Amino acid sequence: AYQDLFGEGSYVGKGIYEIDAFERSLAGRMPENAILSHDLIEGIHGRVGLVTDVVLYEDYPPHYFVYLRRSRRWIRGDWQLLPWLLPRVPAVDKSLIPNDLSVIGRWKIMDNLRRSLLAPAVLALFLAGWLGMPGSPLWWTLAAGLVLAVPVFTGFFLGLIQAVNGCPWRKISRPFQIGFVRLVLALAFILYETLLTLVGVATTLVRLFVTRKHLLQWTSYADTVRVFSGGVKFFHILAAILSTAAMAELIIVLNPLALVVAMPFLIVWLLSPVIAWWISRPINHVPVPLSADETARLHTLARRTWSFFEQFVGPEDHWLPPDHFQEAPRGLIAHSTSPTNVGLYLLSTLAAYDLGYIGLNDLSARLRATFESLAKLEKYRGHFMNWYDTRTLTPLTPCYVSTVDSGNLAACLRTLGQGCQTLRSQPVLRGKNWEGLLDTLSLCGEVARDLPAESVASLHSTLEKMRQHVREAKNDYEAWHPLLKQLTGDCWNELNQTLMAIVASNAGRMNADKLDILRLAADRTRNHLYGIQHEIEQLAPWMIFMSQPPSLFVRPDDSLAIYKAWQTLRAALPPAPKLEDLESVCKIGLANMQSLSDLAGGDPEASEWCKRLAQKFRTSMSTAEALLIGFQDLERQAAKHVQDMDFLFLFHEQRRLFHIGYNVTSEKLDNNHYDLLASEARIASIVTIARNEVPPSHWLHLGRPMTRVDGLRTLLSWGGTMFEYLMPALMVRNYEGTLLHRSCLAAVDGQIDYGRRKGVPWGISESGYYAFDANQNYQYRTFGVPGLGFKRNLAEDLVVTPHASLLALSLRPRKVMENLDRLDALQMLGPHGYYESIDFSPTRLPCGETQAIVRSYMAHHQGMILLSLINYLHDDIMVRRFHA
Repeated sequence: AYQDLFGEGSYVGKGIYEIDAFERSLAGRMPENAILSHDLIEGIHGRVGLVTDVVLYEDYPPHYFVYLRRSRRWIRGDWQLLPWLLPRVPAVDKSLIPNDLSVIGRWKIMDNLRRSLLAPAVLALFLAGWLGMPGSPLWWTLAAGLVLAVPVFTGFFLGLIQAVNGCPWRKISRPFQIGFVRLVLALAFILYETLLTLVGVATTLVRLFVTRKHLLQWTSYADTVRVFSGGVKFFHILAAILSTAAMAELIIVLNPLALVVAMPFLIVWLLSPVIAWWISRPINHVPVPLSADETARLHTLARRTWSFFEQFVGPEDHWLPPDHFQEAPRGLIAHSTSPTNVGLYLLSTLAAYDLGYIGLNDLSARLRATFESLAKLEKYRGHFMNWYDTRTLTPLTPCYVSTVDSGNLAACLRTLGQGCQTLRSQPVLRGKNWEGLLDTLSLCGEVARDLPAESVASLHSTLEKMRQHVREAKNDYEAWHPLLKQLTGDCWNELNQTLMAIVASNAGRMNADKLDILRLAADRTRNHLYGIQHEIEQLAPWMIFMSQPPSLFVRPDDSLAIYKAWQTLRAALPPAPKLEDLESVCKIGLANMQSLSDLAGGDPEASEWCKRLAQKFRTSMSTAEALLIGFQDLERQAAKHVQDMDFLFLFHEQRRLFHIGYNVTSEKLDNNHYDLLASEARIASIVTIARNEVPPSHWLHLGRPMTRVDGLRTLLSWGGTMFEYLMPALMVRNYEGTLLHRSCLAAVDGQIDYGRRKGVPWGISESGYYAFDANQNYQYRTFGVPGLGFKRNLAEDLVVTPHASLLALSLRPRKVMENLDRLDALQMLGPHGYYESIDFSPTRLPCGETQAIVRSYMAHHQGMILLSLINYLHDDIMVRRFHA
């Protein structure tokens, strides 16, 4: 206002200046060591220029008492300028010179003094009204309160004007609510602020006019934070008690009838230290954990989602994930892939191991097959092209290097490398494999949910029987082999017969698709069981042999030496050694078994048993060595692919930003840049800064335009998508309390609110939508929430995609589960997880329809869902791997 009305801005303590010119403007005008806070007086003399293209960041006090101590220092500095209101002012040689400050300059000094006395003046008005002013104490109390309430009422009336002009009431009421809370807090702290102000003013006046000492004495901000951020101090409580008691005593003596009006204020002032502590506590964003049933539901969803990669990633596509599978209007596999697809598939495979859906052998085989294909792909300056044909492994034209895709792949490879490094210390057999079987059995039970309850009662009974067997034995290693025999024998036969009976009894109600889903469910259960059996045979075969020993070994009466040797062998074989220890365990087992074999002599049964076990030991040693070498090689290859990526040619040195990409075919950099912090491209920024490939200042050059979501300041993105805010958080840690973390929370809340207002499930991002090309392929583009993105016309479409809400699982788990209920009610759950999206845009819907499901599955969205699930279920395991 000063700049606009009078042409003189106010210096606020942050800026740059020409030193010589500034020194000349102050030459001879300021006494040495006399002014504590000199921003205002320096700005009046040296003047101020406004710079609008420079953003300065400053911490705000973390605790109310830290804020008060800083305010006290400012008040002392303001009152030290009192002599500059007089006709003659102090000079550098302790003489007095004429005061040549402008009227506006003097007004600024006086206005600062006036502002510092606001709290004492209002408190004095309260006391005067209670102690004897003519009229009712109630009216004087209201009058004093209205002095502080002027900004609240001003904001309220401005809000009414905005409401008349069509602004939503929610946007208007939020600032009013905040203003009202500030008014209540100002009234609660007015007593302590008054005490602090009066002490500060009195101290300054004494030092200024009497002692002339300690004018520059002050405590640094860092020390103030260290001393007062811990909480309420004793002298805060003592000051509140003594001052409140003194005022209560005065009221009782001079005007006891006013005590009824004053009592609420006195109580609040007495409790003001506690209130200050309460409002200064860090905001806890830790979400309420989900129930056991809800967690089990997420496990089943993870198993269903993994089935997409399980079914569609195979030799036909060189073990690279096809971009998508379109279930309708015609079944179609898109035999193309991108670096992001590949990276997310690799981590999804690692997540499947973490969840117990595959074992070490399957994990190694899948990863090695994919890396063998990656080695055959054409690259440019270490970067994979944006798209490849998965059947021919040739890049699709035009060949293009995408900064964001390369950044995503680099982060995924870094995370995968850390995961491979830790696998050597993992037990070769885990209870997680049985938990994975429980998820598979639950998935098997879900396939018949659309059938009559009486038709599937036997199926649920059989599945529950199998689940109960698993729960009882999953933590008992010695029971694993008998459990496996039971499940692959009688239980599997019973399950298979039950499924066949369901098919026979519902033949008229089941189409080919449902029959295929039932078949897949049964196959996955069987494959999981045989997968566990294969892991035991390859990595811990003694579990099988120890459960079926020769009779000679277990009869201590026949030969005590043989029996002791048998017990020694058993003790030497742990149920689940670490992969790195497996070779030494097998060697010890071989040595002990040889001793046992020598003692057994010519017993045919014992000799044959020892011979077969010896062969299994050698097989296990060979398998362990192959796995260790394989995982070490995978770690090396992952690091090599990342190291080979040259990001520097994509970086604009002057702008300190990354180009969108590089067209290899036309040999031309994209003219546009990634210039926003709220973008999925920040993964590439973090990776390259960590590699010292680009300077850390690049992070500061990422734009931070702000908007407000429900009254909270939030980073703007380009498209207003969930993907831009939350996709990086699948691997990159969001630190609580930071601008990014708050923006992610606000973006999620904004999406939830938008879905509520539109009457649809929430979650909007890049996705397929209900429109087709000439080949009946679904179309794909960005959709976003208005108010969160720069992109125009975001309100014209309404397409909800499940992966968007599942990305928010770690931030708002309860809201996500409620949203999944709504998606389930709309028949969005398919055989491989949630379908791509549901389109509510009226312009694209068939006549008479209110929504249309996009029945396809996209590899990168399936990967995002699975990574979000594993991070929630396993304590951010992918994030911890990336940062390790």
